[in-house]
This record gives sequence, C-alpha cells and structure tokens, in this order.
Amino acid sequence: EEDKHNAYSIAVDNREMLFKPLSNFITKILNALKSSEVTKQKIDDAKTYTRKLSGKRAKNKSKKALDAFVSATTKDLTTTDTTVIPSLEQEHKEISVSQMSYDNRYDNLSKLVNLLSTEQGYAPNESELKVTSLNTLLTTMKTKNSAVINAITALSNARIDRNKILYKDDTGLYDIAMF
Repeated sequence: EEDKHNAYSIAVDNREMLFKPLSNFITKILNALKSSEVTKQKIDDAKTYTRKLSGKRAKNKSKKALDAFVSATTKDLTTTDTTVIPSLEQEHKEISVSQMSYDNRYDNLSKLVNLLSTEQGYAPNESELKVTSLNTLLTTMKTKNSAVINAITALSNARIDRNKILYKDDTGLYDIAMF
C-alpha cells in the first residue's frame, strides 16, 4: 500500500505543478488574442473561458446579498434576542460559480484552445501561446490528470484489500486476534 500511496503523491504533485501557473498563463493568451486581428465577439467569448479558468464571476455578487448579510451579522452581534437571527429561508442565496476542479479547468482550456484554433487572426509571436503548443499542453494536462485518477484507483484498491485482510468477518486478523 505504501508504494501505491507514494505513486499517488507523486502524480498529485506533478499535476499541481502543471496546473498552478495556469491562471497567469491564460492572461497571456487573452492578451495575445486582444492584440491580434480578431472580432470583439471572439475576445468576449475568450474572456468567458478565462474567467472560468480563473474562478471569477462575470458580475460581482449582488449588493442586495451583501447588504442582507452585513445587516443580519450586525443585528446578531448587537442583540441577545435570538428572534432577530434570520432563518435560512430569509437569507439571499448565491450559487457558486467556481469551476476550478482539474477536470473543469482542463475542459475550459480545451474550449478556449478550440476557439483560438478557429480564429485565423490569432497568430502570437510567442511559441508557447501558439495553438500547437497549447494542444501539447492540453495533452500533457490530460495525461497528468489521468495519472492521478489511475493512482487513486490503485491506492483505493490496495486499501480495500488491506481492510479485507484485517477486518473480514471471522477470518480477518482483528477477529482472529479477539478470539
């Protein structure tokens, strides 16, 4: 099991190192697109993907939600009357827009690269920003992500096997030791 855990840790570390600079890198891609001869619509479409890759909202949370939260928090702090505490139904709910999982980030980058590949006006000077380099990056990301998935599967299976040896009814080491 220890070798499976080590393989998993290495796979996770490799994936993290690859994905970590992605937010800054997509800013470079967007800037290269803006400096290219492309339509405003293409830039807006690219901004949508870059926001998703950065974990940002298209619009900030509503002021109404913020005011309601501040008001409720202030009332809670200034009174001991528990009837003032708002119920969950009264609070303004905001839906999370975070798409920062590795699968979502890969998918959104893939969509951005696909958008760039259809745009003839996108021709950056930097080799790392060219569509061929971006496709290579996508392949590497997919490989690293798959390695983590395979490693966690192997680790989980090793733990299941260990637990059977230790805790299986009547024949597990725990039951044998307790008799």
